[in-house]
Amino acid sequence: MSCHGRYTLSCSTGTLALARPGAQYYDLRTALECARELGLSDLELLLHPEWRPEHPPRTPSTADWASVPKLDAHQVRALVLEAAREGLTFPSVHANRDIGKLLCSRDLSNRREALQELMRACLLATELGATVVVVHAWDTYAPILPLEDIAAALRQIMAELPPVPVLSLENIPTSERCRTPAQTLRALLEMLPAERVGVTVDLTWASLCDNLPDLLELTPRVNNVHIHAKIVRPRQPSPGFLLRPYHGHLDLMESIRQLAAAGYRGLWTLELRGARCGSDFTEALARLHHLLQDATSCASP
Repeated sequence: MSCHGRYTLSCSTGTLALARPGAQYYDLRTALECARELGLSDLELLLHPEWRPEHPPRTPSTADWASVPKLDAHQVRALVLEAAREGLTFPSVHANRDIGKLLCSRDLSNRREALQELMRACLLATELGATVVVVHAWDTYAPILPLEDIAAALRQIMAELPPVPVLSLENIPTSERCRTPAQTLRALLEMLPAERVGVTVDLTWASLCDNLPDLLELTPRVNNVHIHAKIVRPRQPSPGFLLRPYHGHLDLMESIRQLAAAGYRGLWTLELRGARCGSDFTEALARLHHLLQDATSCASP
């Protein structure tokens, strides 16, 4: 198990398939097989929009959508429930990242699709026993965000669901001129009940937006931290690799210490890019376990 009393460290299925050389990041079957082979126990299930047969992702994607094997909701459910029966646990589910863009659309059919996708994620999370559903709640590229409408849509979903799992709004970037990304997140949180809606702090987005201090102020509502990292390999003959944010220059390890020092004791999720094999994942997780054991034991509870 990856649960150590003061913290739980999981690994995102979003990139775990890369533990197998030649695999594609969106390959869920391979990701689940790699989890078993590597002896991992806790996973964040990421629901890729690339799987959907109806249309390409609404948000940027590096995949050739036409060549991506499609998975409908029933197939995804069957795969992950089988994995759960075999012993894998899913503390969190990451809903389709297109939801935020769809919620901000003026097209009613798009907004309905957003609610359907979020409901599917929440119902699957309930079946898996997940406590957190990660949501991209807005369109990163929209110059003005309809926060009242977004909040109303999220309240509509919550009215049809049990108290657990709770929603977790990720600190994705924004393009608003009137508010910073952290101000947007705080404004939306103020419209939603604290017991039903928390925050996922993605450290790469915190690095890109240079706003970790602002996010630390939200620690009481944080229920997931994405350690969104890329592998940087020093020039030979130096062994091993470094973990760096995918964008920007934030010190990931120091950021983890700061969150722990601020009292955070929730879920930590590794989302690793640049892996070449399974040992890259196990090495990264081992380093993070060592850091978290030290940070959460030394920091005040």
